[in-house]
Amino acid sequence: MMNRWFLQALWALLFLSFTACVSTGSVAVQEPLTKPFMVDRAAVVVAPGTANAEAIKAIFEVQLLDAKVVEKLADDGARIELAVASLDEGSKAARTFRMGGEAEIVVDVVVKDAAGNVLSRVAVTGNSARKSEVMVAGVSEAVADNLVNRAIKAAAAELVVYLQKPAGAGD
Repeated sequence: MMNRWFLQALWALLFLSFTACVSTGSVAVQEPLTKPFMVDRAAVVVAPGTANAEAIKAIFEVQLLDAKVVEKLADDGARIELAVASLDEGSKAARTFRMGGEAEIVVDVVVKDAAGNVLSRVAVTGNSARKSEVMVAGVSEAVADNLVNRAIKAAAAELVVYLQKPAGAGD
């Protein structure tokens, strides 16, 4: 009787450990938008001297274009200014042994209209955590991921969601 209860409890814990929800990012609003931000033209600008600047710019541009938040990239439109506040590159070794090791990035974002007026200031956080995981021969497929790029993509996705429907902007 005791062994059966123990096995059921162990099975439940094992199941929950593989199906737990994973947060891949967040948005901390400092100056909120009053309405969704959807523009014809915008430029994504990364602060000078930023490590991974090209990857950050490219990933944010693709996410904004794909979600139709921005129709076209152009220097004469609105501006989305990005500055990396912090970057933890994570550890593939720690991920291999399921001991954490996720990369995390915090990007300070300033959204301006074409005239240069600040519309919003937010800090977006993204991490490389996966919502699901694929195992091949007992080894996680995630071990080969570029952790920093996954974190940047998560941060960009958080910004897109915020710009499409900012908190407090109504329905």
